[in-house]
Amino acid sequence: YLDCKGTQKQRTTKTISLIRDCVEGHCVSGIGHNYNGNINITKSGRVCQHWSHSFPHPIFREFNASEPGSILQENFCRNPDKSPEGPWCFTKDPAVQKETCLVPKCGENFVPATVAPEVVKSTVYLTNYGVDYTGDLSVTWGGHTCLQWSLPQVKALSKDKEFIPEVQLIGNKCRNPGNDPEGPWCYVEISGNITVDYCDLELCDDPLLKQEEGTETEGRERSVLAPAKKLFFSPRTFGEGESNCGLRPLFEMKGIKDGKEQELLESYREQRIVGGDDAEVASAPWQVMLY
Repeated sequence: YLDCKGTQKQRTTKTISLIRDCVEGHCVSGIGHNYNGNINITKSGRVCQHWSHSFPHPIFREFNASEPGSILQENFCRNPDKSPEGPWCFTKDPAVQKETCLVPKCGENFVPATVAPEVVKSTVYLTNYGVDYTGDLSVTWGGHTCLQWSLPQVKALSKDKEFIPEVQLIGNKCRNPGNDPEGPWCYVEISGNITVDYCDLELCDDPLLKQEEGTETEGRERSVLAPAKKLFFSPRTFGEGESNCGLRPLFEMKGIKDGKEQELLESYREQRIVGGDDAEVASAPWQVMLY
């Protein structure tokens, strides 16, 4: 009632109606702490995140929407912390955690905000594992807000790491100071523990198999002996094994025989294990290592 300025207005039919609408939460007059309407779009046109959801922002760390009688309903704009800017919400935009909403003000004409058109962005792929990235992203894949690089706890965790001096650790922005092949990352706090989480940035695939070029001969241009083969898995993540798939073992390609190859062949007739002797590396199409 006080937030609706009920004690400051003269008692007229119009003001009584306005105060009643304000008290019931249909409009705001003040900071809108008791706003109970169904606006779910921020002033810039971003759609609000559901109060009970944890992605892209972990709301449960600040507010519990499951409490009995909670005003945090659906994804409607609310002002649970009595912000002087009025009702607000967490947004579905990973890069913008919170934003104020445009809600009806009691006694004033109201034009609701509309959802901003989705901007079609061409995906930018980062080279060099994103070491050169200097953007403003400060939210990770898991929806966690990055911690400031200047925090004492973060500095302590980074103390013994071999960071590249040229990478500037500014604010709480995603960076890759250690040339991590998974790309830019940052420190985040999860359940009271500080850990590393990676950021939602696309990396360029590593060069796969380069085309093998023949030698130049007199009167002829350089020729390509074999076309480039495109691998399904990125060697950056899965290693180079796929590029060797289907090739004969190295010892066959080089015409080298294993010193115990004959013994191995003879053993197939009676037993499947060769007396526990060590086999030479690359002496078979595949080998099993037991630790």
